[in-house]
Amino acid sequence: MDKKRELPRSKLLKMNREQIIEHLKKKITEIQHGKLEDSRHRFIEAGSTKDSPESSPLFRESQAGLELCLKSLLDLLKIEYGRKHLLNDFMPPAFQVLEKLREENLIHSPFGPFTEERFIKRTLSMATTASVLTCSVKDYAIYPIKGIEWGVEDLFATTEMKKVGKALADLASETCQRIHQLFYWIEEAVKG
Repeated sequence: MDKKRELPRSKLLKMNREQIIEHLKKKITEIQHGKLEDSRHRFIEAGSTKDSPESSPLFRESQAGLELCLKSLLDLLKIEYGRKHLLNDFMPPAFQVLEKLREENLIHSPFGPFTEERFIKRTLSMATTASVLTCSVKDYAIYPIKGIEWGVEDLFATTEMKKVGKALADLASETCQRIHQLFYWIEEAVKG
């Protein structure tokens, strides 16, 4: 019988409002100038490779940019992820924490509670999907396929893989733009 996997929990869920605000104020700037900035640079690098003869740099940089962006969100929400690259399992706990922040009025969007909730759900759903898709392709963008000895350049130079690379890069980029928006809304809420 399979053991039910326990989802990671956030330490923010045990904090009171003042402790949460203090944590968010401290971490938001640090994260924005750390992993989020690195993530942005990865997407700039990915964009510069879109016209490359092969698409493996586009896959690599998009996956790395998405991973840094998601880790930024998890750091802000105090969710430990260890040394993982595939972060889809951490999105349900992120949703729990973001719901708590909404309950505490620590997410200020101009759209109101219903739209905020839909935005968060869509963003985390996109993050889950993008994480699974980009991680599943990442290793093939770096290493040849074992046993077939078909190199990275051969596989990722095909028209089809270029289309897949662009689609995944666009999904990863849009997901990160939405996470940046969440950061902004949280930052605006804790300023006041």
